[in-house]
Amino acid sequence: MVIRIISSWYKLGQDQDYPLFDANRNVLSAKRNELIRELAAKSIVLLKNENKTLPLSPGGFISVFGQASSELIQTVQS
Repeated sequence: MVIRIISSWYKLGQDQDYPLFDANRNVLSAKRNELIRELAAKSIVLLKNENKTLPLSPGGFISVFGQASSELIQTVQS
């Protein structure tokens, strides 16, 4: 199956005129980092368990995942 897919890919010329990979290229810039943080801030949802509406037990845990999770955990603990 792989040979069928790859041979079609080569036959259609999809391997040509593709930009070369540059491992030294810095895709992160201050402007891009600012945009990433702005988009992340707009997409974060904070939950407040007023009147015990949410199914959160007292003393329970909430898991935080992602690259910035260690920063968040340090902020909460301090």
